[in-house]
Amino acid sequence: MKRTICILAAALLLCAEMAADSLGLSTVVIDAGHGGKDAGCVSADGKTYEKTLTLDISRRLAGRIKEAFPDVKVILTRDKDEYITLDDRALKANAAGADLFISIHINAAELIYCFFGVGKFLGGICR
Repeated sequence: MKRTICILAAALLLCAEMAADSLGLSTVVIDAGHGGKDAGCVSADGKTYEKTLTLDISRRLAGRIKEAFPDVKVILTRDKDEYITLDDRALKANAAGADLFISIHINAAELIYCFFGVGKFLGGICR
């Protein structure tokens, strides 16, 4: 599990580095998915919660972006185990004038098959 998290964090950092260099990013908002009353996925033994892992990944990613790009302002939508609505997450990013919004989530599946890859969703202004 730690290896997967490290690989994911490295991939996200690489994306952030490429975007910061080519797009001139000044503010990045990182959203640690779930939190508080919303646990997200729960491990089979009931001991590991998606909300805990996404917060850890988000903190690590924020630290790496800050190290690599000291001029880029990095904001976490949450820095502790608390529930924040989806609307409030977006409002926080918009209020900060975010150039990039990264939402961290972890999917789960039975161990019958081996799944791998990255999911991406692009959003824009709804009209």
